[in-house]
Amino acid sequence: MIRLAGLTGALVFASVLGPCGGDPSRAEQGAAQGSATASPAPAEAAPAAPAPEPVVRVEPIPRLSPITPAMLEGLRAIAARNPELDPHVFAKMGGSSVVSLAFLHCFETEEPNLAGRDALRPTLDWFRQGRILSHTPFGRSSTAAEVGWSIRHGMSGRRPHVVEEVALTHARFALAFFGSNDVEGKNAHQFGERLDRLLTLLTEQKVMRILPPLIVRKSEIDQALRIIRKSLKEVKIA
Repeated sequence: MIRLAGLTGALVFASVLGPCGGDPSRAEQGAAQGSATASPAPAEAAPAAPAPEPVVRVEPIPRLSPITPAMLEGLRAIAARNPELDPHVFAKMGGSSVVSLAFLHCFETEEPNLAGRDALRPTLDWFRQGRILSHTPFGRSSTAAEVGWSIRHGMSGRRPHVVEEVALTHARFALAFFGSNDVEGKNAHQFGERLDRLLTLLTEQKVMRILPPLIVRKSEIDQALRIIRKSLKEVKIA
């Protein structure tokens, strides 16, 4: 990018000033005419070169969190604790976004248009092999998801709803899509404590936890991310 900008600047510079600041044939003609008459007027100073355009470097932000070797090792260790869990099944947990039929349900029966993202096809086919009664995990209506639910709701019950859903589905993965309603409570300390308990509880169930991108106000993003990163480090995943 820098080389291209530099080349463009050089071409603009040359096109504005011309060779040596003007047309050399015209300069020679003017000098010849001036020698036959009075002394030519002193040449005007060449205009200053325009300042080069600033170069802007754009660093794209990855849409997916990278999986480091340490994280991969931790995930494999979790999977080894209970090899009987179904690797083709995930458990859904959360609030209204998870309950919505717009969340993953269409992947059970419809053929999605991947728009050239064919690398996603093996993942889709893999989880379509999973069965929870008569459904794939995509079409499962979870017992750990309700409109308006926060972590507190998912952890409630004589047997926590999140634990119940893992037991019913034998899922290897847990889509713990809580957080948006928790952040609305504006109590970062409480959110952090509940998130720690949720991740610890799911670790005890020997499942791999998958956390969502939070749908929060712009002013709350940094604080929410700090809480999540702290919680992941404490359970030795990030």
